[in-house]
Amino acid sequence: MTSSPKKLLIVDDVDLVRDFLQALFALHGLEMELASNGQEAVEICAQEEFGAILMDLDMPVMGGIEAARIIRRREREEHRIPTPIFAVSAKIPSPHGTCLEAEMDGFIAKPIDIENILGTILPLVN
Repeated sequence: MTSSPKKLLIVDDVDLVRDFLQALFALHGLEMELASNGQEAVEICAQEEFGAILMDLDMPVMGGIEAARIIRRREREEHRIPTPIFAVSAKIPSPHGTCLEAEMDGFIAKPIDIENILGTILPLVN
């Protein structure tokens, strides 16, 4: 018995980045949702479950760190299995420690290494 593919949530305030990631993962037949800020991501995650979330850190309305903390709190309150959340950012120096404190599962640097991001995300959503 095989499980069905899980959706990917892509959260970034830059249209070009969202479009790039959507096109990249569409080549692999993934179903995706898109959000342009952390608040949208929190609202979407309250309604749907995902195999993984790619979350930019610096966004208007709500950043990725705050959104990840809210998502994690809800998962605990609802006794749900944590969704893998990966920070995607060009921030220097790398905010890896802050991402771990927010219970994110990893950090993917921009510019994005295609082999790295595919190797990280595809196993979680297929």
